[in-house]
Amino acid sequence: MREVRPDIAQVIVGDGPGRAQLEKALPDAHFTGFVGQEALARHYASADLFIFPSLSETWGNVVAEAMASGLAVVAYDHAASAELINSGHNGITVPAGNSAAFQQAAVDLCQHPADYARLGRVARLRALEQSWMGIAEQFCITYTKPWRLIMRPRPLVVFDRLDLLEWQFCQRISRLSIYRPWRITLQAASRLGDWPVWVLLILAQPWLQPNSAWRLMQYSVIALFAVAVYRLVKTRLCRERPFITYKLGIQCCEPARDRYSFPSGHTMHAVMFSVLVATHTPWLLPYHSAVNPADCDLPSRPGVALCQ
Repeated sequence: MREVRPDIAQVIVGDGPGRAQLEKALPDAHFTGFVGQEALARHYASADLFIFPSLSETWGNVVAEAMASGLAVVAYDHAASAELINSGHNGITVPAGNSAAFQQAAVDLCQHPADYARLGRVARLRALEQSWMGIAEQFCITYTKPWRLIMRPRPLVVFDRLDLLEWQFCQRISRLSIYRPWRITLQAASRLGDWPVWVLLILAQPWLQPNSAWRLMQYSVIALFAVAVYRLVKTRLCRERPFITYKLGIQCCEPARDRYSFPSGHTMHAVMFSVLVATHTPWLLPYHSAVNPADCDLPSRPGVALCQ
């Protein structure tokens, strides 16, 4: 892996009788020794790949923990890995004991950031199914409908294609960040999409249109609904920001609010509020001049037209 990705950092977490031998075999690797739960969680969160060559684990909580942390796992088709991983869909498994295939799988995967990012996203969804409620539901299905065939989903080629297109698009946009006017424009757009602007827009409605109380309530309900949908979808999809997924080619010029990029709160609020504005106050939109004056009623406030 170091030969094909010289920038890669190998971190071996934990301790045991085989450590001295491993340190001799892997002089460039970083050995943490025993770590507590908080430190272990940080190591998971900081990694991109989880390489698990063990054949002695009966279940192996570390596989489920890595998947829950959104990591792509390379492991043998054995024990917990065989149970949790659908190779090529939410991780990579090779026949148990085939060390050459295991090594090749790790080398191949580390060269494709889009692939291991996609595997990691799906792996987290698989791990979330291991709640007590999910396990109990699966238990009931197994025993009440033994004839039911549980099919493992296959990855869709269209998702691979979309990941590639995203990578190419992000690279092109990132190259433009070297131009200061373009960078300033994007930074301004990002700031204008932050929540204070939308809150001010909501509070300004009483001065922009009649029925202010009703309009204010509509905007507030839409804002709260958007936040709820935003948080629900974002915590389920776990789609990381491009500068995290594609570390080699994407430069982050602004501090990120969090690790995950989809859905975009800016875009969601912009679309919802634009629809309301287009409905209630079309004269604020760029194409307001195209509105037929005959369809408008003159209000008591000057400068505001109500159009049907």
